[in-house]
Amino acid sequence: MKKRAYAPVALFIIFLTGIFGMYFLLENGILGTTKVSSVELIERVKDPVKVHFIDVGMGDSIFIEVRDVNILIDAGPKENAMRVVSYLKAFGVEKLDFIFLSHIHEDHMGGMAEVIRNFDVGKFYASDKEIATRSYENMIGALAEKGVPVTESKAGVTLTFDENITLSLLSPNSLEYINPNNYSPVTKLSYGQTAFLFTGDAESTIEQEIIRRGLNIKADVFKAAHHGSTTSNTRSFLERVDPDYVVVTSEEGNDFNLPDETIMSLFTDLGSKVLMTEELGSITFSSDGREVRLLNH
Repeated sequence: MKKRAYAPVALFIIFLTGIFGMYFLLENGILGTTKVSSVELIERVKDPVKVHFIDVGMGDSIFIEVRDVNILIDAGPKENAMRVVSYLKAFGVEKLDFIFLSHIHEDHMGGMAEVIRNFDVGKFYASDKEIATRSYENMIGALAEKGVPVTESKAGVTLTFDENITLSLLSPNSLEYINPNNYSPVTKLSYGQTAFLFTGDAESTIEQEIIRRGLNIKADVFKAAHHGSTTSNTRSFLERVDPDYVVVTSEEGNDFNLPDETIMSLFTDLGSKVLMTEELGSITFSSDGREVRLLNH
């Protein structure tokens, strides 16, 4: 009689073991499926717009897919140039239809020559400001080799992909800024009811210009300006953006102590979810025109 009493318990244990064993086999691709990479998972999403914040350490590099059009904003520092090249090639990129260089600082421009040499380039946008550095000279040389001229970035430039998808430059509005950061075009990607706002290192001067012009800067995803510095990210500007997500591009232990803790607190106080490349690596979103989805993490 005692042996019979134990039988249901033993059967239950065997059942649980079988369930967990099956889960292990499926999860590890041993039975019934194969484990897929993050690239494959992202590519399975068929939304017309995808935005990738590539982890380049302390710097910016943003890859935008609009249907079959490839766009790159910045290429990170020189030492991490191959991260950008490898990332783009992993997604099958052969041509960058549009490249935007936000400004001539190394953490945004350093990897650009390597990127230009590795891909066909359609149109290249940058400010008309020059700098006597090897990275700048290498970039200009790589463009010359490809026969691609520099087109000036300025407020009013708009790329229209269809009646529902546009990429608009909201700045710069002047050729006389003292700080190179302020030549960073604040750029809005709009698709249906959704939007992304990219800022480069634009500072409070530019933010206040945009506010005075009364531009619509509401966005679901906001790229923290100047890596979360107090020189940017003013409350009045952020309240108008009102983002669901803030992406901070930075590197742990960087020499600039960015992002600033007060700015991080401000993002949180305003109700945004903060995502940091130094913690999460590359971060990808997609949009179907109705909502934005975080595709990893």
